[in-house]
Amino acid sequence: MAADLNEVLNQVNLFQVDLDPIVEISPSTSISKTLELLKKRQNTAAVITENGKAVGIFTFRDILMRIALAEIDAEAAIETVMTPSPITLPIQATLKEVIDLFTTKHYRTVPITNKEKQITGVLTARALIYHIASYFPEQIYNLPPNYRQVVEAQEGA
Repeated sequence: MAADLNEVLNQVNLFQVDLDPIVEISPSTSISKTLELLKKRQNTAAVITENGKAVGIFTFRDILMRIALAEIDAEAAIETVMTPSPITLPIQATLKEVIDLFTTKHYRTVPITNKEKQITGVLTARALIYHIASYFPEQIYNLPPNYRQVVEAQEGA
């Protein structure tokens, strides 16, 4: 029995989605240490916390927009380049709420909180897509090849 997309989006909550584990750091952690932790743990985001609450987030977008394009001291505190006051979502939020947030705010990563407002994980757009696709395996994974498809430009060009 195939699932209905609207039903899945409106009824599935985030506690059913595999969240990325959090890389939790303090605002005074250096940029270089943060990058080292992200690489070591293979995460896409670090959540900056104080007293158990998220005060910032640092993602690949921050690396590209705030570090790669500027001359920044790698030993400076992460609070100098983090995105402050990140929007978080409760673990009870639906997939539709996440998609609305990702669409309106152009996010790809959002910290997820439990009932006590503590960060429990990070949801990425990739994890969201994989989770939604898991409800539609026949439609997603069994697509026939399109023999008439013509690539007009080299990939990445």
